Amino acid sequence: MDCRRHIHKATNSGKDERKRAFIHACSRLKPVFRYFFYEYYNKPNIWHSKKQAYAKSVATSSIVGYIVGLGDRHVQNILIDTQSAEVIHIDLGVAFDQGKMFVEFLEI
Repeated sequence: MDCRRHIHKATNSGKDERKRAFIHACSRLKPVFRYFFYEYYNKPNIWHSKKQAYAKSVATSSIVGYIVGLGDRHVQNILIDTQSAEVIHIDLGVAFDQGKMFVEFLEI
């Protein structure tokens, strides 16, 4: 919450203040996603193959998402299959269902 407060206060500030807030947040929040692979795949050959599967699925979904214009991608919209270590995109409502509603609204 402390990091959120700093980031929020610095949102409308100058570049230096935003940079200080970002550096403060980075110093307090440490990445932990790598531990997922250590915990789920504890044999080296399995760990390596799952890391490759994850990287390939992220690359593929990024390319396809860019081509089709898939937006609204953030950590709450992406799951990881623990069996294959591939990413699964969820909450595609805006891209496929609600996107039609936006187009109809713009045509009016």
